[in-house]
Amino acid sequence: MFENLNLFRDLPYRVSMLMTVLCCAFSSINADESFKSPDVRFIYLAKWVNYVQKDPGRIDLIDFGYGAQIFAVADGRIKQAVLSGPLPGGVDLILEDDGDKYPGQNLRFTSQSISTLNELNRAFPDGRYNLALQTQTGNYKDHVLHLNGAASGLAKAAVLKLMQCKQHITTEEVSPGEDLIISWSAFNVADADPRGIMDDLIVVKLSDAKGSVIKRSPLPFFSNVPVIRHDTLSYSLSGDLLKPATSYVIDVEHINVVDSHIRAGMPEVAAYVTNTKLAIHSSDTLSESHCEKSESVR
Repeated sequence: MFENLNLFRDLPYRVSMLMTVLCCAFSSINADESFKSPDVRFIYLAKWVNYVQKDPGRIDLIDFGYGAQIFAVADGRIKQAVLSGPLPGGVDLILEDDGDKYPGQNLRFTSQSISTLNELNRAFPDGRYNLALQTQTGNYKDHVLHLNGAASGLAKAAVLKLMQCKQHITTEEVSPGEDLIISWSAFNVADADPRGIMDDLIVVKLSDAKGSVIKRSPLPFFSNVPVIRHDTLSYSLSGDLLKPATSYVIDVEHINVVDSHIRAGMPEVAAYVTNTKLAIHSSDTLSESHCEKSESVR
């Protein structure tokens, strides 16, 4: 969702930052088309934490952040969006066009990098936030979302492991052309959404060394392709995505949904997100595959 560019503090390249994402199973979203907004696909508000895994026994904190984003439908247009609430200086924020690749005009606000959870909560306290929208078909206000309990809402960092040809591998042993299975530790605060709109979920991304996303697992509200459930423990990337002698970054986002509504046909979600990054590098040669095709397993 929030494709903020951040620097791995001791890696010589930029990678794509956390939130770009929400995904999961939802029921109420599959309502009659007449109840859906002609302009807005969904609204998203979140706090997040970024980690980087240096090896299985070492995971370092990168930073924290806060943001809001509105995704338009393919033919929709959001003229203006204003975020209010317990914001720095009590000043409302106007969301900006994010230049995202998705169809339509999408607006966002993303905070600067924040060093600690205490600093995050001082700058953007938990509480009631409101979005007012102006679209090509009308004006909408009182899109209210609540963020409460950041300390307990942020999941633990995921411990990531890699496997090819049914063998565990290191980050420097990735074979180009072979399917790569990414597995992770359990999502420790995950649950179903009692409102039936969006359960907690997981998003996986593969990016190049410059931070451009090569592959992302399905996002909600964009298609009927199933997203990664919160109780899933692995995801398979096609070997066709992996080129010889190339550096990549894997992101695994655990998204804890804490508030959700549908107003004026617009799904709205507030979440705490924990993103774990892992830098990998493929070997120099591309050889013919002798492995069976892999599948994600729970």
